[in-house]
Amino acid sequence: DFLYKCLFKAKISNQPTSEYKDDGLKLNKAYITTALKCVPPEDSPLKQELNNCFKYFDQEINLLKNLKIIVALGKIAFDACKYFYKEKFYLDKSVKFGHGKIFKLKSGISLVGCYHPSPRNVNTGRINVKKMVVLFNKINKQIVKMIIENGGKSIGISGNKFGMLRVKKFTSGLNGADIGRVGEITSVNKKLIIK
Repeated sequence: DFLYKCLFKAKISNQPTSEYKDDGLKLNKAYITTALKCVPPEDSPLKQELNNCFKYFDQEINLLKNLKIIVALGKIAFDACKYFYKEKFYLDKSVKFGHGKIFKLKSGISLVGCYHPSPRNVNTGRINVKKMVVLFNKINKQIVKMIIENGGKSIGISGNKFGMLRVKKFTSGLNGADIGRVGEITSVNKKLIIK
């Protein structure tokens, strides 16, 4: 529940827990998967185990047409992503795990390191709700930065609650139905943008 609590606080999920399949959990512009589809002995996957799973991981990644950022939860996930992308693109040796470190890959995707939200890491204080939410908010800012760098023609991804973007409100033309704040960006809160 720690992860979903953090996702909820960062406005990435609609509820702070996920108890069972079809419990109403919805993620906002996010997808959760694993690079390794099995639990290896002592949480130390062999390269062959990773290779066996990568065809499934590759299919998932290819289905995510708007993928811009991967948050690797833990060093094992980070190393699995690094190994996966090393097979496709040259990776600089400076790509090393660190909580909150962001690396832009040749594919245009950013890889973000994050401490794993395991009970051990939470109980020892290595990661806590504040650290995790700060990281997720940093990622949200990175997304807004990408939108601006690519012309700023986007829906208001952050919504009114974040206040990152302001856009013209317009109606759909179908009986004047309000479809929310979409359309031309009128202002950007630059204090929230990563430099």
